[in-house]
Amino acid sequence: MRFRGFSKIAPSVYVSDQTSKPRQDSLLQFINQAHKRIRSFWGAQSGEATIIFCSNREEYQKFCLLYEGAGCSLGTPTGSWIILNPDGLNVDVIAHEMCHDELFARLGWMKAKSSLPQWFDEGMALMVDYRYSDPDPSRRYIGYVQEWDILTNHGKTAPHLQDIVTLNGFLARSVARPIPPERPSRTLLLAKKFPAG
Repeated sequence: MRFRGFSKIAPSVYVSDQTSKPRQDSLLQFINQAHKRIRSFWGAQSGEATIIFCSNREEYQKFCLLYEGAGCSLGTPTGSWIILNPDGLNVDVIAHEMCHDELFARLGWMKAKSSLPQWFDEGMALMVDYRYSDPDPSRRYIGYVQEWDILTNHGKTAPHLQDIVTLNGFLARSVARPIPPERPSRTLLLAKKFPAG
């Protein structure tokens, strides 16, 4: 099946027609490595998100509504998608987004959307995303403590967990600006354009 501006290069993997062959090959290698991380962490992989690689931020924004970020996950009752921009062409971002999809697959869309706190979802995804952690446990702990002290003024402005349950609350703490509301038709349009699987 072919979609305007995107080509299928593997089962459930679509790339912008502007994506070079070397980038396509790298994407497939990173996806395989990310699958291994997910299986290693979870024991097996239940998530089956369709992956869409965008060649530029404009394409990415059409799906994710934001320029920021290297990837985003979209889950609906009928399927899920992982959208990547060029900055997401690495195993960490892909594994991070696959972990979001894995939670959706294991909990079900309704439970994940209605009762899963955003901080928990993001925390789980960071377990397979090594961009922000030092491999040495001692240095990693010291780094976390230093970052916590900086972000919370030594604990004086620490967020309450109930304030970061939603995506808006979670991201507003880190970027200090509101996140635009989702367009109600975005996921429906995506579901029609890229069938899951």
